[in-house]
Amino acid sequence: LQAHHCFLMGMTATIMPDVRTSYTQMVNLLYVALTRPRKALYITAPYTLLKTNKDGALEPREVGPSPFLLHIPSLCELAERSGWII
Repeated sequence: LQAHHCFLMGMTATIMPDVRTSYTQMVNLLYVALTRPRKALYITAPYTLLKTNKDGALEPREVGPSPFLLHIPSLCELAERSGWII
């Protein structure tokens, strides 16, 4: 199954890879997501996520990009320009 435009959302280190699944499963899922678009693939990776603190309140927490993105050279260059890689 393919589509003209696909969206891959939440590519942060805390979401992808998911600690509840195996590394192989995560690589397979990413491969499927990357091979579905016919024209364009849009990847989002929020800079902050809301997480619950020890008091139960939501607070923003900075997160980094998914380590899977670092294996794609052109995305590494974009991430470096945006300040994600030090």
